[in-house]
Amino acid sequence: MKTFIPIRFFASVLFLFITTVLFSQRTFVHPGLSHKQSDLERMRVMVAAKINPWYNSFLSLSKESGAKYTYTVRGNSSITKVVQGGENYSAMTSDVRASYLNALMWAVTGDERHAQKAVEIFNAWQNLSHFETIATKSLDSGRLGWILIEAAEIIAHTYDGWQPADIQKFKNMLVHPGYSNTTVPDGTYTFYWNAYMGDSGRHGNQDLFGWRLVMAIGVFTDNEIMYDRAFRYITNQKSRNDDLNYEPGPPITSPDCINTNDYYDEYRRLGQNNHTPDYGYNGVVNHYIWENGQGQESSRDQDHAVLGVGMIASIAEIAWNQGDDIYGMFDNRILKGYEWALRYNISFKYSFPDQSEPWEPSGYTEVADEATFENGLFIKRFDRSGRWFSKKPNPHYEKNFTDVSRGNFKGAKRPIYELAYAHYKIRLGLDDEAVKWTKRAMDITNNESGNEKSGWSLDHLGWGGLTCHRTEWMAGDPVSFKNGVKSFTLPKTPCLIDAVDYDFFTGDGKNRTYFDTTTGNSGNIYRKDDVDIIIQGDDGYVISDMANGEWLSYTVEIAAQGDYYVVIRHNTSDTGAKLKIVFENGVEIEKELNVTTGFEDTVLGIANLPKGVSVFRVYTTGESGLTMLKNIKISDNYTSSVPTFLNDLYTVDFIVRDNTVFFKDLPEDMVLSVHTTSGQLILIKKNGKSSITLPEKGIYLFTAESKTGINSFKIII
Repeated sequence: MKTFIPIRFFASVLFLFITTVLFSQRTFVHPGLSHKQSDLERMRVMVAAKINPWYNSFLSLSKESGAKYTYTVRGNSSITKVVQGGENYSAMTSDVRASYLNALMWAVTGDERHAQKAVEIFNAWQNLSHFETIATKSLDSGRLGWILIEAAEIIAHTYDGWQPADIQKFKNMLVHPGYSNTTVPDGTYTFYWNAYMGDSGRHGNQDLFGWRLVMAIGVFTDNEIMYDRAFRYITNQKSRNDDLNYEPGPPITSPDCINTNDYYDEYRRLGQNNHTPDYGYNGVVNHYIWENGQGQESSRDQDHAVLGVGMIASIAEIAWNQGDDIYGMFDNRILKGYEWALRYNISFKYSFPDQSEPWEPSGYTEVADEATFENGLFIKRFDRSGRWFSKKPNPHYEKNFTDVSRGNFKGAKRPIYELAYAHYKIRLGLDDEAVKWTKRAMDITNNESGNEKSGWSLDHLGWGGLTCHRTEWMAGDPVSFKNGVKSFTLPKTPCLIDAVDYDFFTGDGKNRTYFDTTTGNSGNIYRKDDVDIIIQGDDGYVISDMANGEWLSYTVEIAAQGDYYVVIRHNTSDTGAKLKIVFENGVEIEKELNVTTGFEDTVLGIANLPKGVSVFRVYTTGESGLTMLKNIKISDNYTSSVPTFLNDLYTVDFIVRDNTVFFKDLPEDMVLSVHTTSGQLILIKKNGKSSITLPEKGIYLFTAESKTGINSFKIII
């Protein structure tokens, strides 16, 4: 008997095979769009600890109707078509936002009902086969699809209740009628095929909406070609040889302008030449934000000018989480874009000692190299579409010269400042002057409107006080490696952290997550930074060649407020070695290390730590080249087995909890005496009793005596 496979099922299986085998060589980080696993865990921990702004932002989020697991899903699995601004559009936009808000609520609270609600939304739209746009395909599909995929990325990789078959249907829906890197398919399109070319004929934000969507689909479907398609376009590179080309150029426009005003001249787009393949239009980073930081849309209106820089930052965040640095390209061009747009807009409504009047350009030039952010010259030039020639910043709304857009920057509509500040100030550690206007925008938003919320329509994720905020030392992210694959998970006390798993930083983490005095990894293994790593026999990967002044950074969850033992496992070859650990709250522990025979544990001391996420640094403060470091243990109790008698025929096992030492299987004739380090006798305990409670925390000298021998040892409480 013949077996027939339904075409739809076969296509689904084929698509799964193609995307996972042919189009994915790199290993993507999951979850890995705007939020990695460690980011989600940071949110959860800081909210549980009631630390602001995470906690207050969460409280605001939890009050949103779309964030509740009781939200009524407006879509259903019978829907196959959505029309921009029409049929089923309102229902889908509502569901898209609710899916993301419920995904965040699931990540923070662990309440499965939120995850179930998000899955209900995904499944309601998984049979969509046609998203009909009016003219702006890239903008319309990008606005609707991106946040839905952000939510799906969280749920797919943190919740096991979304069935694999439904996940695959959802993936197939995103690229309907099917993905190809060689041919554009016939039929109706949903998201990918409406966005895969961006928008070469319009302003940059409309180009960017599509490319952000393409990058998100690439990550979610593990499609390297698709991810690279977006990444390479945005960063002004040529398309891959194994992918469809981008739009060629340059554009062809009318010889005479069709509209002129004080701010820009407008020309009619007639077509494009094919002289330059992969020409690159307004959505390319350095075509959207010009050399001096001026935005391509600054002569259009200020609402779109601010929108655009926030969009590029959101794309850069996805790339950063996948190990690619768009933020730093073209001399931190994204930050320049923020600072230029915000200086012009904030100074219109607010006065500062260094800017008492609304800022205006100091002059105008058609030579781009003459203009810098500092000298204030405005660049007069054509955009890449050829349709607009910028002449001066427009304080109005395009051709509407009655209403004023200048000063319309606040996070209530454009919640984009926590993200940029977290990257450039916290991750990169740039000085206050470099992020001055971005910081002012963030502070004004938080002081006047409260923490960032969802913002306008589906333009931004929002909620940066919860999702993006970082403390001063949170430059990197907690990481571990297995077979070369990164895993971003947050260690929770009590925990043991391998020393080689210091915080990860995309790009050069020197002075951000580590400092090393020499260039290169002397062992040339495990990681690509300048930190020296070798394999030391059965002990595996260890930090080696530790020199005075070097340091490493680690991020950890402190489960509860309290005192914690800090224990290191090290191999120290000579006297003079010393390590210091400094926690972000200012607690310091420093100790000279004993010479060891192989790797041994040493208690550096006790640290009083607050509940929440904390960063600590391990500094080499003694002589160089004497110590190898295997791991760091942080625990509220310390377990050890020590040789008690001179003949080493017997060991004493004990566990410390709070101020009490619990002993196991002591001989009946044993006498324990306890002294302080100054020699004061605390107590004498006889008859092999199993516990001793001491008056306070500190270091105590124990002497154990029985008929078989006598010995002394230290216990840290």
